[in-house]
Amino acid sequence: AGRGMERGAAADGSCAARLPMTDSRKGEGVSMHILIVDDEPMVRSSVARIVNALGETYVAYEANDGEDAITIIQEEPIDLVITDIRMPAVDGLQLADIVHRLYPHIRVVLLTGYSEFEYALSALHSGVYEYLLKPASRNSLLDLIRKVNEELLQEKTQHKLGKLRENIVMEKRIQEMLYDLPVPHADKDLFP
Repeated sequence: AGRGMERGAAADGSCAARLPMTDSRKGEGVSMHILIVDDEPMVRSSVARIVNALGETYVAYEANDGEDAITIIQEEPIDLVITDIRMPAVDGLQLADIVHRLYPHIRVVLLTGYSEFEYALSALHSGVYEYLLKPASRNSLLDLIRKVNEELLQEKTQHKLGKLRENIVMEKRIQEMLYDLPVPHADKDLFP
């Protein structure tokens, strides 16, 4: 809680987002950016406390509903969205669908009190990563966050390795091109 500042305070005193004091876009020392979306302030702040307790490498953002969440996703480098299903304006399933289409790298987890098959089926069609029932235990949330973080780190490593391979291939092609060029007439006294 000490490393964030509140933004978008509502009339009831709840906040739309908790933003880090450091520039999160640079990602300095931050491993994961997690957005918690729930219209119930108690649930939202409880999950945010769990995330913040993980340490400085995890940053929690909070949104009252899907509309606020979309705004935060557009402004911040979110990795994981943990959202309720039933909310005013844009609900969790609509949010999951929007995130899946526009930000496919972001994982979406539904945290909901509804265990009905229709919700689970809709969640699958919306590209939802995981479906947790309320009240989710602290351990299940921590396990989920660690699992997503591990996958993200593996993806980043694979991406870096791919870029490194591309650079090596490019260097090799350039060297082959340079060595195959005819050498213009040169003064042999300059080159012993």
